Amino acid sequence: MKNKFTITVLGKALEFAIVFCSKQNLYRLHCSEVGFDDVFDAEDLARFLASEDFEFFIADELRRQKKVKNRRIQIRVTEEEQDIIEEKAIKKGYKSTSSYVRSLAIA
Repeated sequence: MKNKFTITVLGKALEFAIVFCSKQNLYRLHCSEVGFDDVFDAEDLARFLASEDFEFFIADELRRQKKVKNRRIQIRVTEEEQDIIEEKAIKKGYKSTSSYVRSLAIA
């Protein structure tokens, strides 16, 4: 038996899978995006998922891994410059001007 569910933590959608391990009569909770992989009995898994600790734990792990973009840089441009930046971002396949400018700055 394998069940999947998605939760949003700090604005990031994360997919978790629950797999029943019949040999040990335990449940494995796994999320590759966060690197979470642990085994619980049925009662402990239900208690963990229903608690506030679950979201706090995942949020802390995301912050620790620095996968959450929580800083903002603002720049001023003319209307013409904005049009050029947006056109280039679209042509290069970026979903947003922020990701395009970030990519240029970090490269």
